Amino acid sequence: MDFTFSDEQEMLRSSARDFLAQRYPIERVAEMADWDGFDREGWAAAVQMGWTGISVPEEDGGAGLGFLEEMLVAEETGRLDKELVRIAASYESDLDRQLRMLVSVAEPLLLMCMASIIGTIVVGMLLPLFNLQDVMK
Repeated sequence: MDFTFSDEQEMLRSSARDFLAQRYPIERVAEMADWDGFDREGWAAAVQMGWTGISVPEEDGGAGLGFLEEMLVAEETGRLDKELVRIAASYESDLDRQLRMLVSVAEPLLLMCMASIIGTIVVGMLLPLFNLQDVMK
């Protein structure tokens, strides 16, 4: 299995690295260390480069790339840890929603199964009594 980046991924990674090195030299990064995130111009530039919609499908206005490309840009911006937490929270909420839907569908089915099992047991207990009553007449 080949774990090397594709040419497109390498190009995205190098363009992010070049952009950030040019726009955010180490002195500016040191000044920004006390606050969280890019300034407004930085976000506007990130939007223009398409970084905010990397994993959004093209038909919805994004770049249509995948999770790995999103992580490449996050790694280059130095925000990989925050992006991973955000993505984990997104997946967790999606999984939560799917589990709630599954439980809401499965619960009535389980109740019907339990009712049919109990009904079968009750009928199985009462049939001999009715048969016994017929024999006694």
